[in-house]
Amino acid sequence: MAISWADNVNQKIIDSTQITIGEGGYIEDKSSNGVVSERRLSTLASPDTFNVVMDFDFAELDANGYSEFDRFINWYKYVHKRGTIPFKFPAITRFGIDGPRNPVNPFTGEEQLCWYKITSAAKPQKSGLAMRCSMTWVEVYSGPGITVIPSTLAMDRMIVQNGHIQMFFNHKPAEPVSEEAFTLEYKLTTDADYTEAAITHMVVDGNRYLFDFDDLEDGTYFVRLNWNDTNLTEYLEVS
Repeated sequence: MAISWADNVNQKIIDSTQITIGEGGYIEDKSSNGVVSERRLSTLASPDTFNVVMDFDFAELDANGYSEFDRFINWYKYVHKRGTIPFKFPAITRFGIDGPRNPVNPFTGEEQLCWYKITSAAKPQKSGLAMRCSMTWVEVYSGPGITVIPSTLAMDRMIVQNGHIQMFFNHKPAEPVSEEAFTLEYKLTTDADYTEAAITHMVVDGNRYLFDFDDLEDGTYFVRLNWNDTNLTEYLEVS
């Protein structure tokens, strides 16, 4: 199983990144006096190691109050699961674990992607308005034996206005989700129970879903969108 890189998080690796090539890919036999030595391969696929450094902004917040750094840490802990599941990322070098590669696929024109794992703890340090994060990546063989699937589909965030909602999945669903799969509810912040609201129209745009509902009267509300036994809740003030 493999996952995608974190949504709405940059893929820029800065210049201080270091690469270790070929370490641990051989066994060395020495003579008894240590003068003569012979090497032999211990594996045909020795992974390169990357001491990756990236900057993640923490000043600009999204509609849910999360910064780019927050989104990366959330992905690292709960999606990548601290290095237990490989992820897809643009190739860092032209020589991968499975052989030489071109930066761009000559047949499709698309950027070549490889599979990596973060094998160390992430070590962030403040740098201006960004958190500079140092971590160790190892390339993972992506040939037969690894099943490539997108990260589990989940509602990521939503933006609520009176009568309108934009909801974003964490990636584009393989098939559009039907309108009947969603339930929309609202309540005044002073009320105990939610009231269901009819979705009057829905438009699908990739991983973005647009919903219309009847305008609410003046007041302060919690608006909740339910799908697949999960929900997103946002505060809405109508005046």
